[in-house]
Amino acid sequence: MAFSRALRRSQVKSGARAHPTQGHHIQAACILAAGLLFVVVHAVAQSKCPLHPWGPPKKTASHQHPQFFPAETFPSTEDRLITWYTWYLCSMAERPLAEYLSPTYSQAYRLLVLPAHRPPFIVRLLVSTHETSRLVAKMGKSDLEPEILVIERPVTVSPQATERFLHRVDISEFWSMQTEERSTHRVVMGGVEWILEGADSGRYHVVVRKEPEPGDFSALLLLLARDLAELEVPVGSLRHPEEIHKKRRR
Repeated sequence: MAFSRALRRSQVKSGARAHPTQGHHIQAACILAAGLLFVVVHAVAQSKCPLHPWGPPKKTASHQHPQFFPAETFPSTEDRLITWYTWYLCSMAERPLAEYLSPTYSQAYRLLVLPAHRPPFIVRLLVSTHETSRLVAKMGKSDLEPEILVIERPVTVSPQATERFLHRVDISEFWSMQTEERSTHRVVMGGVEWILEGADSGRYHVVVRKEPEPGDFSALLLLLARDLAELEVPVGSLRHPEEIHKKRRR
């Protein structure tokens, strides 16, 4: 803006007359250049700041983070996904899921939710079949600053609610689901990634879905994130099959 005004003054002093259309073009070019300069400066500042990197690093040395995922968990794109998910789990002060197992808590489940350009959240449930189970809900400030937790809330889960959750695990056939979704013709731009891990004595499994279709697995995710953890689920990213049925009957 200042540059365009200075240019007009110089044209007036020199006796030149700028066509109105030409003036608008110059002004638009100046605004575009200023916007691009802001983006570049902001990106460079972020990349140089170790506390606020521009998203997960492309490569992370193995000694810099715990082994969250067993070898060959993601056979198709192992390095990329492990680096991506590990960065969020480490930033939000999580440990490998098996480390939470104990004589009191024989099973552990953890849900990592990564909405595009929105705050990520984690729900970790430690299951006790004899006592109350223990749940922890966390939410980061943003997708670029997950280490700043705006929510870190412990929740006590009753034996009845625990039984309801385990029933959902069984009917969704979580332990036998494929880790990554089979290739389909359905393309989702942006969207929300749902990463559900499970661990018990000698067993580990993880299922990754992006905008999962309504069904038993989406009902399991809703139960864990919305009903037990009482977190706000990203609008439109998950729908319970019963809710779909009610909407169609109307």
